[in-house]
Amino acid sequence: MLCDYEQKVKRYERLLLECNGSIVGFCVSHTEDREDADDLAQEIFAAVWDGIDGLRSDNIHQQRRWLKRVMLTSLARHLRQRFKHTRLVDDIDMADIVADHREAVDELTERLTPGERALLERHLEGYTYAEIARREGVSETSVARRMASIKQKMIETRKEKYGN
Repeated sequence: MLCDYEQKVKRYERLLLECNGSIVGFCVSHTEDREDADDLAQEIFAAVWDGIDGLRSDNIHQQRRWLKRVMLTSLARHLRQRFKHTRLVDDIDMADIVADHREAVDELTERLTPGERALLERHLEGYTYAEIARREGVSETSVARRMASIKQKMIETRKEKYGN
């Protein structure tokens, strides 16, 4: 008789032998490059290992439905993590733009909405995105997107004004 661990290994291997191509294809089609796809695949393999004890059925169709849920959940988690650590507009520091291109910044702020101006002022005062989000009652992601839009406008203004 096999011990629980050996049974788990056999179920894991059997499922991956049956579905490995589906997992790899899923990862490649939902990511930007091979390295990102490999990272996502590893996350899925780990989630399958962690959850396979809860998979009660040996029916391959039910296993595939379960695996699809695991893959989608892993993809959502992967994208949240990736977004969290990715700067939205190149690697531009707001303070550098302000210091180097004060005239362009002044010109830009005239074009900003009052909400964008307030957000920019808070950021320049040293508030973090998390602090601004709490204060505004929005998500940190929303603040990051709005700041990315403001940064992009500043870059475009700089290019229009200075040609670089």
